[in-house]
Amino acid sequence: MKTFLKTVLIGMIIATLIGCGNTNTVTPDEYTINHTELPEDTESAYPVNTEEMTDQAYPLENRENTEIPAYLLPGFSTPTPDPEMVSLIISEVRHENGLETIVIKNISGETMDISSYMIYSPAVDDRKILPQNLTLESGETFMLYNGPGSSEYPESQRWLTQTILEQALDEVWLLNDAARIIYYFIYYPAVSE
Repeated sequence: MKTFLKTVLIGMIIATLIGCGNTNTVTPDEYTINHTELPEDTESAYPVNTEEMTDQAYPLENRENTEIPAYLLPGFSTPTPDPEMVSLIISEVRHENGLETIVIKNISGETMDISSYMIYSPAVDDRKILPQNLTLESGETFMLYNGPGSSEYPESQRWLTQTILEQALDEVWLLNDAARIIYYFIYYPAVSE
């Protein structure tokens, strides 16, 4: 019985392979105009006004006004995050005399223990673990310093010897003690007018 089943199975595989070998495949060079014409019902379902397109070359002229996203406009600032959604944020980044200051702020109404929280830069793939026994009262801030002048500050507040938030869309992430992202900050430099 096993031999019969094996024979039938092998026969079916051979028949399938022979059937696949006899199909005619059309190469792109062999397409005729009949292969590219759309059926009449498709043309009526998707009308194209060719009169408007005859005088245009690539790129097509945009006849509608495209709204500029708010983050590209001068003076854009992100709205203050909702304290009920996130209670710890990177509230600002300052650059003064080559020193970069990253300000972490507690925006909740409660005291927060942020011991062993981390700040991470994906661009340089480096992280800073915040000090043990670090608590922030409501509205209180903690500052981290990057750049050549950072050596003047306590070790617990120094991170990198170079600045990392210099161009638009540079980012840093704030992670809790379980290494989950709780806030990410995307840098938008001030626009001079």
